Amino acid sequence: MTRALAILFGAGPFVAALIRAVQSGDLRMLWMAIGAFVVAAAVMVTTKRQTAIVVAAATFVAATLAAGITRIVLGGQAPAAPGLWAVAGTFGLFFAISATLYRRSR
Repeated sequence: MTRALAILFGAGPFVAALIRAVQSGDLRMLWMAIGAFVVAAAVMVTTKRQTAIVVAAATFVAATLAAGITRIVLGGQAPAAPGLWAVAGTFGLFFAISATLYRRSR
């Protein structure tokens, strides 16, 4: 059950990005989700011996920064735009929850 929830939370950013891509044709949010996922997976692999809270915090920070930087590189908003960081933070939160649930399922 916990592993299924981890998968659902991990898929959340991709679902939101795909909805955005279908509605507007804008793929930047999809690239944000991909970038955040890759970094979140790297954090999970490199923090195998850490506690769940450390993994969650590291995943949140790293995935949020990855999503935000990806969006800035792809253009569209100023780096200080609150909407950019709200979306990036939401992606980071979803991946942090997913990492925590996955860690608990093992």
